[in-house]
Amino acid sequence: MKKLSSLKFGTFLCIASVAAIFTGTMDALAVEKNESAGGGNVAPKATVSEKNGSNEISNPACIPSGIRHKPGTTSWQLTEQAKAQKEGQTVPVLFLGDSITQCWSFAADNKYPGGLDSWNKYFKPMGAVNFGISADLTEHVLWRVTDGEQLKINPKIVILLIGTNNLHRAKKADSSAQVAEGIKFIVDAIRQKSPDSKILLLGLLPRSWDATASKKVGEVNSIIAGYADNKQVFYFDASPFLLDKSGNISKEIFRDGIHLSPLGYELFAQALLPEIKKLQETK
Repeated sequence: MKKLSSLKFGTFLCIASVAAIFTGTMDALAVEKNESAGGGNVAPKATVSEKNGSNEISNPACIPSGIRHKPGTTSWQLTEQAKAQKEGQTVPVLFLGDSITQCWSFAADNKYPGGLDSWNKYFKPMGAVNFGISADLTEHVLWRVTDGEQLKINPKIVILLIGTNNLHRAKKADSSAQVAEGIKFIVDAIRQKSPDSKILLLGLLPRSWDATASKKVGEVNSIIAGYADNKQVFYFDASPFLLDKSGNISKEIFRDGIHLSPLGYELFAQALLPEIKKLQETK
């Protein structure tokens, strides 16, 4: 993997995104629709790029972005939590991702119903930690596991689910190949920064919101499935457990076409639990 450099990013961020970071409870879908992509002055070039006249544009999904990391934000709080980890201390399982991960922390009666009941039933007893942040894109998670130092939490297992927001990035959505490469950068960074961690790489979940983005989900998953070596990196696609009998997305499971309902989280948890246990038993 190419060396990830520390970058200085612009300070512009839409009002909705700022609100989501500080409150931690704003509906992620509303934020994601208005998410503004951060920029940088110097960036490592990704292998997937586009030509715009004579100027080469690097894959934005692979450029670490700390634009959302400011004192008091969720990202800042998670970094502080990780840095406070005592040397030699580990966490059994780290969930890392965007709002779909963050919503494990939301109760069923929350304004944005989530999977807290299922989390408390299946994952809290095993000491799992939730590092999900609403509206994060691959580049935000990439920054969090590199310059953001969030892997100092020292996880034995990392459950990684990220990339769906890149598919509806403001101004111009990423291609399937770009998203997949952004995910690869994150996987490689985790392997480099936390070599003893096992990674359970999850396929992007089905979605009905934004038809163009929905079509890319399977394309991304077909690429990232190849990242598994079944030694340190393992791949799991929970999609079959989250679709109805006809193979379609239902509102009972996906409350808004992209985020899971409490029932959806229960099904998701039941699908994930055996996979996590396998990794816990793998030496």
